[in-house]
Amino acid sequence: MKTTCVQKHLKPILNEVLDNLLANGHLHGSPQAIENLRHISASSIDRLLKQERKKLEIKGRKGTKPGTLLKQQIAIRTWAEWDENCPGFMEIDLVAHEGGNSRGDFAQTLNMVDVWSGWTELVAIKNKASKWVREAIEKVKDFLLSYGN
Repeated sequence: MKTTCVQKHLKPILNEVLDNLLANGHLHGSPQAIENLRHISASSIDRLLKQERKKLEIKGRKGTKPGTLLKQQIAIRTWAEWDENCPGFMEIDLVAHEGGNSRGDFAQTLNMVDVWSGWTELVAIKNKASKWVREAIEKVKDFLLSYGN
């Protein structure tokens, strides 16, 4: 979400917004405070909204990093023994579609590949939130379980 020009867009319509908020009972303040808002400069709006803009920034989003050689040597415990000679063992990954800019929300594709057969299922999801990932995995699981029925 681009929020760096809020003051330039808000200042010209501020009086109209204030009138609407007052008329509908959504703004409460002293007459002096409301009058101060009517005469506030764009730079003051920018300064006062700085902390609010920071809250809207998404932090810590990182794409998938390539694995290291050491990672290949670390045993991973699974619920069953891994057997690449029968179907049902899946490798799962997320692919980000951020267009080179990882800030903000963007679509992801959940890739699920059966190691034995190479059968691949792809599901588009809204973002990396566990809710969407779990729903996508359940969707693929339900499809695969009903495939032979």
